[in-house]
Amino acid sequence: MKKNVNFYCACSQAAGSAKFIKHIQQKNLLIIKNGIDLDKFMYDETKRRELRVKLKIDENCLVIGHVGRFSYEKNHDFLIDVFYEIVKQLNNVKLILVGKGPTENMIKRKVKKFGLESKVIFYGEIKNVCNCLQIMDVFVFPSKFEGLGIACIEAQATGLNCFVSDKCPADLKITDLTHFLPLAIGATNWAENIIRQGKHKRRWSRTDELLKAGYDIDTTAKFIRNLYLK
Repeated sequence: MKKNVNFYCACSQAAGSAKFIKHIQQKNLLIIKNGIDLDKFMYDETKRRELRVKLKIDENCLVIGHVGRFSYEKNHDFLIDVFYEIVKQLNNVKLILVGKGPTENMIKRKVKKFGLESKVIFYGEIKNVCNCLQIMDVFVFPSKFEGLGIACIEAQATGLNCFVSDKCPADLKITDLTHFLPLAIGATNWAENIIRQGKHKRRWSRTDELLKAGYDIDTTAKFIRNLYLK
């Protein structure tokens, strides 16, 4: 490839490290940030209330959310363990899972085994993820590995506290809303951290911080256009 390639690109340093040899990583790697339409991810209190009413979720309910394909690396199995520990301490709590994938039926069986059917919402695949994020109070992202994790960046944009596996790239920490936790500390410790932080409700979005960090879709598009003009 190196006879024909002008630029080596990745969405994060971790992704580049996984795909390219050390020389490229150190001298020729370009990070192209996964820009998002920040206007869509502004926190909207009115929309939050409307969507909660539609799902029959009261305002005092702690809603924990995850967005991601049902697959091995997204670690839904551990997420259900964490939620089970949370339910032991809190009654008025829900878990929303957005996505589809090969491990979905296995996770549904686990939810049933733990008696959590009334508390877990399988939301399916949706185009307007920005709306679903409005409903949540806490975003949990316990992946076993990630190239980046754009869903977590979108969650930060809406002002959600995010609890993220230490197996995810450090690039994910754009705001102080991102809290990295080792998977090795176990589900109980994850649950305690989430419950403690879940008491602090968001009141505004963080789109300005993402804009400054270069995660705006217009900024990314301009960068790519200029790259092709070189």
